[in-house]
Amino acid sequence: MKNLLNRYLTAFGLRFADPDEEARFRTETTERVLQRQRVLIAFTLVVYLLYAVRDIALGPALGYAPLYLRMFFILPVIGIAFGLTFSPAVRPHFHTVMTTVIVIVIASLGMLSLLYPHYGPTDPAQASRTMSTMMLILALMTVAGLRFPHAVGLGLLAVTFWVLGSFAKELAPQLYPTLLLNVLTSFVIGVFAAYWLERAERRRFEAERVAERARVKTEAALFAQIPRHVVARIAENDRPIAEPFVEAIVVLADLAGFNTLARRIGPKETVRVLDHVFSAFDELGESHKMERVRTVGDSYMAVGGAYQGAHGEAADAARMSLEMIAIVADAARRFDLPLGVRVGVHVGPLIGGVVGQSAPIYDFWGDTLNVVNDLEAASEVGKIHCSEPFYWRLGETWRFEDRGSREFRGVGTLRTFYLLGPAEDAGSAATHGA
Repeated sequence: MKNLLNRYLTAFGLRFADPDEEARFRTETTERVLQRQRVLIAFTLVVYLLYAVRDIALGPALGYAPLYLRMFFILPVIGIAFGLTFSPAVRPHFHTVMTTVIVIVIASLGMLSLLYPHYGPTDPAQASRTMSTMMLILALMTVAGLRFPHAVGLGLLAVTFWVLGSFAKELAPQLYPTLLLNVLTSFVIGVFAAYWLERAERRRFEAERVAERARVKTEAALFAQIPRHVVARIAENDRPIAEPFVEAIVVLADLAGFNTLARRIGPKETVRVLDHVFSAFDELGESHKMERVRTVGDSYMAVGGAYQGAHGEAADAARMSLEMIAIVADAARRFDLPLGVRVGVHVGPLIGGVVGQSAPIYDFWGDTLNVVNDLEAASEVGKIHCSEPFYWRLGETWRFEDRGSREFRGVGTLRTFYLLGPAEDAGSAATHGA
């Protein structure tokens, strides 16, 4: 029965096919209408208090039963419900609480109607009772913010109590068709109102989800080029965006002779090989806290120790460099191609920032980039050529081969080394270098 109802609701646009989407909609809608329901409960509380005061003022003429019912049952229930609107634990489930409270209100109205002294079939109180029922139906099916099935169910409950009350109060037969028609008209209007209100809420929710997915997709595209913390600043138009970094670790890998190879294997195979190698490099960067800065042709540059999300240390850069060589060697076997890679690694100051308006990119500038380019260009295939600053930051638990001194643009003379790998034991530290 429940599955059949859900199918009908889905067909009429009153339920999302995705259960997770439906759950998110219900949670969000419950929070959205909470303030409105809080006001409605407070209004009901005030009305019942006023009637309690009236019963006290009239004394036993009408009997104390209505007063006791209000004071010791209805008012406490409504008061508790009002207090629960402020409970963070209850808020996500308040739709159920609100439905229960309305059922109690409808039932209590019927009970109170029976407790008051009998009035005649044509007494004006009959019309007042009908008008109150009509107002109740419209209120609970529109203002209460209930989902359509609950609103319709409670509307039917109010109509049922009116019919039973009319028989109990011996409503004049000639008045019954007219007053019943008024009650049913209110119910029909309430059904259409509840339907279109929920449809509007669901369309709004769906439009927001589409916009959110588009925003996430756009940000994901930006994240591929720009650090996450910078995307937020771009969105807020916080320009210019410039960040100085005292020590950044730069790894530059270049596929040796790949341009010549690309002419031989053709464009499709060229892209396939580069996609395989650079995707593997991206995974390495993520695991070693190194962020890809750019790819130019067959060159791949990653930076660590600079901005948020890229706090890789010297050891991370060293491990990434070694694994880069292993990945290229594996790709050479996989594609049966003479692939090789040269790697340069350096530590030094950089300036990072965003340039461009319509297509912003995050880039780095500084002599550190010149040094790492020269290191990579002077490296042998399958080797990791690193600078003296990187050598000292890596420590004595790694093995190096001294390559002598070189002149670098902007920084002068630096000793360079080939990184061989981690030392096997403390005794191998003697081969570390200088």
